[in-house]
Amino acid sequence: MEIVLVDTSFLFAYYNSEDKHHDSARNYFDNVVKPQTHLLGFLLTDYIFDELITLILIRTKNKTQAIFTGNSILNSQTLKLIYLKEETISKAWTKFCGYLDKQWSFTDCTSMVFMEENGIEKVACFDDHFKQAGFWPIP
Repeated sequence: MEIVLVDTSFLFAYYNSEDKHHDSARNYFDNVVKPQTHLLGFLLTDYIFDELITLILIRTKNKTQAIFTGNSILNSQTLKLIYLKEETISKAWTKFCGYLDKQWSFTDCTSMVFMEENGIEKVACFDDHFKQAGFWPIP
């Protein structure tokens, strides 16, 4: 089974029709993810979940939308929520502090370390941070 980490930027675009990447995220999810759920594992971490719900609340100022999104993810048969270990968070802090030339968020760093620890190469996202770190962004 191929594993793909789903980043905040992808999920925000998917759940927010005003986002410039909304159509691309919807198309990818509807035409690639859903038909291949049995072949692909789509994961997000608790840090991504937190960042996403906070981002939706701040950008849309719509708590109902944030709650809807959270419930959609928590009840999803396609997305699996993973809780990070203390060791992963510690390594992520080291990565965050060690790359002063990068604008990687702490959540991005937790995702990168999680991916490294689990041999995950692909990430569904719409930012360059993962490509800068040597991962394969999709779509």
